[in-house]
Amino acid sequence: VPAPELRAPMLRTRDSRLAALIDACYPSASRRLAEEGRVVVVVHIDATGRIGAWNIVQSSGFSRLDAAVHCVARRLEFVPARRDDTALAESARLPIVFRLD
Repeated sequence: VPAPELRAPMLRTRDSRLAALIDACYPSASRRLAEEGRVVVVVHIDATGRIGAWNIVQSSGFSRLDAAVHCVARRLEFVPARRDDTALAESARLPIVFRLD
């Protein structure tokens, strides 16, 4: 009997909304100092699609941008992982890019 297929969690927040969230969470001091960077986090998504916790696995090099991940992450929505018809808690890597336009 084949093992049930596991579908990974997916970001429900659309790209345009994600960009707006990142922009809203961009620290004002980082804007003034022209700090940009990419923070990679592992997010732990519960069976309802909410982030329960996250860990930074790659820093942007700027402590303010790394700290701003909290602001972004708490507003994200996910479709939870599934095995057959059962929603599961699962982790995923998520890059968050802070870029000034």
